[in-house]
Amino acid sequence: MFFTRKPYQIDSVYYVDNTLRIGCDCQAFSESLAGCKDCFKDAKGRITVSVFSPANNIISIKVLSHHAEPRTKGYSVIELAPSGFGTLDDTGDYFIFKSGHLEARISKKIFEIKFYYCGSELLSQNSNMPIYYKTDSGSESYYTLSLNAILGASIDLKPKESLYGLGGAGASIIRNGQIVKCNTIDSRAGAEHIPFILSGSKYGLFVNTNRPVTFDVGSDSGSLKFEVEGEELEYSIIAGDTSMQILEVFSQLNGRIPALSYATGGIAVALNDDEKLTAQQILDAVRNAKSAGLNIKELWIGNSWRPDYAPYGFTFDSVRFPDPAGFTKALADMGIITGLSVIPFVSERAPEFIELLDSGLLVSFPDGRAVLCDAEKGGVAMLDLNIPEARSWFINACSALAREGFSVFESNYTYFMTQAFEKACGKPDYLLNFTSILNSALSDVSARERGRLGSFIISDSISSGDQQSPYSNIYTTLKADYSDLNAAIKNAISYGLTGFGGINIDIPEQELNDPKLFDRYVGFAAFVPHARFKGTLKFLENARSLDSIKAFSAIRTGLAPYNYSSLCESVKYGTPVIRAMALEFTGDPVAETIDSEYMLGASLLVTPIVSPNDNVRVYIPSGIWTDFMTHEKVQGPRFITRKSISNSVPVFVRPNSIIPTRTPESNSGIGSLDNLTFTCFGLSQGTPAVCEVFANGGQGSGIIQAEVTGNKITIRTQNLGGTKHLILSGIFNVVGLSESVPEKLSYGTSIEFLSNELVISLG
Repeated sequence: MFFTRKPYQIDSVYYVDNTLRIGCDCQAFSESLAGCKDCFKDAKGRITVSVFSPANNIISIKVLSHHAEPRTKGYSVIELAPSGFGTLDDTGDYFIFKSGHLEARISKKIFEIKFYYCGSELLSQNSNMPIYYKTDSGSESYYTLSLNAILGASIDLKPKESLYGLGGAGASIIRNGQIVKCNTIDSRAGAEHIPFILSGSKYGLFVNTNRPVTFDVGSDSGSLKFEVEGEELEYSIIAGDTSMQILEVFSQLNGRIPALSYATGGIAVALNDDEKLTAQQILDAVRNAKSAGLNIKELWIGNSWRPDYAPYGFTFDSVRFPDPAGFTKALADMGIITGLSVIPFVSERAPEFIELLDSGLLVSFPDGRAVLCDAEKGGVAMLDLNIPEARSWFINACSALAREGFSVFESNYTYFMTQAFEKACGKPDYLLNFTSILNSALSDVSARERGRLGSFIISDSISSGDQQSPYSNIYTTLKADYSDLNAAIKNAISYGLTGFGGINIDIPEQELNDPKLFDRYVGFAAFVPHARFKGTLKFLENARSLDSIKAFSAIRTGLAPYNYSSLCESVKYGTPVIRAMALEFTGDPVAETIDSEYMLGASLLVTPIVSPNDNVRVYIPSGIWTDFMTHEKVQGPRFITRKSISNSVPVFVRPNSIIPTRTPESNSGIGSLDNLTFTCFGLSQGTPAVCEVFANGGQGSGIIQAEVTGNKITIRTQNLGGTKHLILSGIFNVVGLSESVPEKLSYGTSIEFLSNELVISLG
């Protein structure tokens, strides 16, 4: 039986160091009284509530029941501290704590909190159960601390309020009615839940802990409840004018992805783990594929580089990979970057095992013995990245791999093995934050070795705080069928709503057995921040003749400037690249419910096809949109039906947009701002269309602006090099130019120009 109590009347108030600290007497709720009109009565105990602001328009609440654990043992993902943004007013009936335009009003009579933004009520934690503490020890009169203690809070939901976020989507990106458990050590890779909620009522909620958190999103009541194990709960309310602004503010708190290397375009191949695969076999297969016209730009060798007798560790198989540096150089000479998987486990037969054992850098029992789990080829130990010396050893080992030419990494992590280590070492919650430490260390190594090119890692497993990882791998363990393709799409959209900027999609090789399903995966993956074909070397042989892969390569190469610029926006502002319709079209009741299509960046609407049926239903928001492939105009808001082409998906361009692309035959370097093509779609009278495109490393950018005034279009550019190629979609009546000669196309007009200003006269 659980005994529950809540803060009731305030008995002490302090305001120190920009923090409001409130001590409260308690009332108790007894399950034995359930069904009665009044289920609460006075109770012993005390709950302390601290209110502070770590940043503008963010108010954080820290709830403490007992000081039962040393302060050195923290469970926060982010060490939040009060800033100068918080101020306090006392109206007589309320304490009002303000941060920017956000304020928390705490009643002096019966404890409750109401949040206001720009003077209007944003959300309420009412007097029924705003904050509560539960324990299964003691009695109704005298509670005692227990290992099963829980702290929770609830927020009243408004009618028709939609909630999003929480990482992996499940059945729907709309969380209403769901119960979701976050930060659990048994989460499935590629579908982890993260304790951040984004409300359609213009607020965000972040629970700042790496402990498991359970969210009940109105499954049996009109409230959002969230609970964490232990005696301490910390959460933040984030406010903004739009959902996008809230994500930007949240990213300031939780971190943004670092500077990224340029999107390579072309094809990325991730090889399945194969302990018999040799470096020479890989090079031969890649050369044959390249000579056949397959535009391979990335090759990921997974875990195949380790010796078969020690499949976990940091040592190359000297027989199959005798010269790692020569191997990566041969690939680099073909224009290919090389990546590999890194795991925090070490086989006891690996050369480095004894060093790590003797140095005490492995996860150990309380008596100091290393924990070993039986796995393939013998026992496996786990590098204890909670120890600073172990992290340093890990970073040095990864840096040595980078110096061999492997400067892009995939963090490969096994939750199920980790469960065994945590249980064996006898330290509950010891490995909860392990994924974040692993991903952060790898990202730092990649950024350091690649210099101005920026970090480049793919994280197979993520947890709270990993929004800073460059690419989160959505498709890792999902099966290969239409339902799981649909799940992968929903996960990608939901991770964007949870603050993740870049994602990776792995396309499984086994789809080659079902050509239509394979085309569906390829069509979706062509319009994500990063994608890889996952399979064996046989894939390179089969892929040479597949039109869908050639089309994929052409799209990835052409859209590389647009995709990379969208990623750079995420670096600068915290906006996701894959954006839910609800995020971009607030106030559109239809868009707010759609999770089968998304915006790629600010301008491209993508509708993946998730069934064998060739007809797909597409929702077009308000305005005149343009089919990206055919340049057909479509007036919204309305649903339309499109018949799919085998190797593509419906993509529409937002009105008044400029899309930067690069032709495969362009002789400019990767990431150059010269020789780009800028296509203008649906230009509007009096409202300039603006596009910012970023150079490699995000260190520089160029801007192009198109403004229509009457019968004149003025194009202005900054920092875009020499030759610029302009296409005016749907415009055929060009009668004069300030320079150059127009070329008529079947879908518009093409113009090449050199100056920073071009004036176009229309007939």
